[in-house]
Amino acid sequence: LNFGSFAFADKLLRNRKLSDVGRPSDSITPRNGPPVNKDGQDDPRRPGGPNLDFGQEADYIVVFKDESSHSSFSQNEMATVNCIRHLNFLNAEVIKLPNAQVAQQWAERNDVLFVEKDQEVRKLAETVPYGINLVEAFNIDYVADSGVKACIIDTGYALLHEDLPNNINYGNDNLVTGYNPYDNGEVWDKDGDGHGTHVAGTMVAIGNNGIGVVGVTSNASMPLHIGKGLTDSGSGSMSGVLDAMKNCVENGAKVVNMSLGGGGPSSAVQSFLTDLENDGIDVLFVAAAGNGGSSSYSYPASYDSPLVMSVAAVNSNRVKASFSQYNDQVDIAGPGVNVNSPTTSNGGDTLTYAAFSGTSMASPHVAGVAALIWSHHPNKSAAEIRLALECSAVMPQQYGNVVRNNDVGYGVVNAQNALDMLDSNNFDGCPGTAPTTAPTPFSCSPNEDLLEIRIKTDQYPTETGWTLTNTCSGTVVANTPEGTYNTGNTVYSDAVCVPTGGAYSFLITDSFGDGICCSYGTGFYNVFKNDVSEIDGGEFGQEETKTFGQCTETPAPQTPPTPAPQTPPT
Repeated sequence: LNFGSFAFADKLLRNRKLSDVGRPSDSITPRNGPPVNKDGQDDPRRPGGPNLDFGQEADYIVVFKDESSHSSFSQNEMATVNCIRHLNFLNAEVIKLPNAQVAQQWAERNDVLFVEKDQEVRKLAETVPYGINLVEAFNIDYVADSGVKACIIDTGYALLHEDLPNNINYGNDNLVTGYNPYDNGEVWDKDGDGHGTHVAGTMVAIGNNGIGVVGVTSNASMPLHIGKGLTDSGSGSMSGVLDAMKNCVENGAKVVNMSLGGGGPSSAVQSFLTDLENDGIDVLFVAAAGNGGSSSYSYPASYDSPLVMSVAAVNSNRVKASFSQYNDQVDIAGPGVNVNSPTTSNGGDTLTYAAFSGTSMASPHVAGVAALIWSHHPNKSAAEIRLALECSAVMPQQYGNVVRNNDVGYGVVNAQNALDMLDSNNFDGCPGTAPTTAPTPFSCSPNEDLLEIRIKTDQYPTETGWTLTNTCSGTVVANTPEGTYNTGNTVYSDAVCVPTGGAYSFLITDSFGDGICCSYGTGFYNVFKNDVSEIDGGEFGQEETKTFGQCTETPAPQTPPTPAPQTPPT
């Protein structure tokens, strides 16, 4: 072996003997050799090195000059020392020495190349994010081979991240699978945005590997399916998300996390959920309640379905986050402020870690706990798992003895409590199995059309107003004046029933004159007629008008012809 580079690097860190402290390094005269030069040509045998402390008894690595010197020592002196370990491949021994003076003496032997302390080495820092302890998941293991699979619909998954499960490291080609519903050339196992990887890390980051962080299910044995319902830009379409939802179910997912939202309710998604419920499919969709800080409904979290749970966000003190939306569809809460987790940057090429905040971070805590406890009771139904989560949640102290509220639902999810409840099969005193029903959707009579106006505000919501006018009659059928909207970056929805047919003019205004997209947000407007989009937009100045439909003229009454007089026969 060639020790040259190692010894040279070591000696550059030592420019004096222990007894020479206080003397200039260029005036030292080593015991064996010429004076030390300023360029560091010191005697490599002298003890030292980075962060070495020779002031107390310790183990030292003693490297001999060559194989002959080492062999001679082994034959003649080995029995006289306290040898801890043989490093024959280095011509070295690890020897316990009592003090600095003895270490110095060993370093100055003619048959020794150098001596250094055998430093303690610790595992790299692996941290447990506060949320894992807050939901009491750290001491519960996922049950391998339970058949409980989770699915994450998001921006993708960094399959090669050091702290996430993958098929290579765990010898299971089906441990992590995925699907991209978009024909855009992107792949599910690369996350160009980082959001999906962060969400996944909260659920499944590997524990006891000495690096990074720990997820809710940390033993890297839970099968995982990825639905890239959002593209690398961080957005997607409702149909793409719906396609991913269906793919998750088809691939056997029991728990599906959806840290996403936008737009209003979709009849297609509601129908899909209803079909699953009617078919008895045991799956639980866990979704972020929304970050608008208002009481607005966000979808998919607010669908009226026993298969969907809406998750609010709290901080490390179980206080609702200011951004977390609050309404009667919120079921439960999870940690969502400054959550540290694996993520990506540089278009997915850099694998790293970061702390994010949002209900997107709260949702995977709940989804992870759902999968974790379900793995212990794989024969339980989705309804029973949901009931256990809600009934065992911890209500923050500031809400007193209330069973449920719009801020945090039934409280903060707690894995240990939920598992204990399932173990005992005791649900006595549980408040119920479903949240308050969402407002009944608009329904119009057969001779009426349903018009729905959806507005997503920008960062200055009070500047936006609109008016919808029936141009056939000149009647204003709906309007929202400027100053009505008070929450930025939020989707508002209004609906009205109107007589079938007709032509309409939609006027949208912005008092500042910069529209609702895209200088200060990504606002938009969309007007639907019987769930079909008629007009949309967002980029305009002071105002914009668009029209749709056609006036239907009322046909004139038809007078039946007067029959000719009949002449009776003669």
